[in-house]
Amino acid sequence: MFDLYTESLFFKGFSVKNALISIIFLMLSTQIFAANTYRTTCLGNKNAKEKIIFLHGMAPKRASKANVGFEGLFAQLAKEKNIQIAIPYSSETCRKDSSKFCWGLERQDGVSQTYQRILESSKSCFGDAKDFALIGFSNGGYFAAKVILRGLQPEPKWVVGIGSAGRIKQLNPRSSYPDFTLVIGKSDMTHSESKSFFQDLKNRNFPVQFREFVGGHDVDKEVISSILSEKSSIKKF
Repeated sequence: MFDLYTESLFFKGFSVKNALISIIFLMLSTQIFAANTYRTTCLGNKNAKEKIIFLHGMAPKRASKANVGFEGLFAQLAKEKNIQIAIPYSSETCRKDSSKFCWGLERQDGVSQTYQRILESSKSCFGDAKDFALIGFSNGGYFAAKVILRGLQPEPKWVVGIGSAGRIKQLNPRSSYPDFTLVIGKSDMTHSESKSFFQDLKNRNFPVQFREFVGGHDVDKEVISSILSEKSSIKKF
């Protein structure tokens, strides 16, 4: 039998122990959640109906994230078009260049896992909104193409790949696909590859458009602005 004093210490110790366990569990849960998301910048009006996720290209680890994500350009577009843009920043080291960050293209399960992390990260801007579009530049554009070719869910309502291309290893027949636009500078090093990808998609009756601009491997504001005006009327199918 415990005396009253011993019982008091026992229950106090039990309560403290439980409290410590709860605190540790909360800290671990927070770390796990943070590990499953990317640092994300939110631009534009949070109440805007049009929601867009922008995926940057291959990024040097020491580079300014604002420059990598074209934040200045997209901040202007968000204001002009009354849209909201989420720009997640990858923390995944490129397999072929350890000094840079990439999106998960190289692992067999990388695309699906990375896409879910992107969606989870974008919740800091959009909440649980499912009606969104996807724009990717360079490495981000290749990733965006894989998202729609593999039919990953939830699907964006439309997709733009800038300075990028892709390969069709498998295209599962579906009743509908997200509208897809490839944008490329005429002097971009991937121009011919992008045009071949476009032709391959078109031959398979995939809803794809091809846009060119005078320039190289870059994001052209006028072209993107024009596309945003056209796509704003597209609804989630």
